[in-house]
Amino acid sequence: MSSSRSDIKAYVQERTKDRRDWPSERYLAIRVASRVAAQLDKLRERRGLSYAALASRAGTSKAQVIRLLSGTYDGMTTKSIAKLASALGSEIDVRVRPIEIVRTTPSMRTALVTARRRALNSGRRAAKRVGGRR
Repeated sequence: MSSSRSDIKAYVQERTKDRRDWPSERYLAIRVASRVAAQLDKLRERRGLSYAALASRAGTSKAQVIRLLSGTYDGMTTKSIAKLASALGSEIDVRVRPIEIVRTTPSMRTALVTARRRALNSGRRAAKRVGGRR
């Protein structure tokens, strides 16, 4: 069973409850690296480039490109981001914003889970109707 983003977000909120050092610098660095990697990889796919082709354009190895775009490599630097972005013919736009940590009560979590389940079931019913099965 895979976890949805909202499950992970709820877990992080629960684990960081009442912590003054949250969000940590390590968390923020990993989050930036994973988001940048996802955006670059999506752009690579839209451009129809293989990892090898992107590596050739960026002047690096295929292994390094795969490592950078994995989203788990914490050695990503601004220089490596700029190399890949340039090779993809794109620019970099950075945004910094305040973090809002929402504290939920048990009753709010129950309501959110119920709403998610209803939306999921509604989507399944609609998919069945479109597919010809009722």
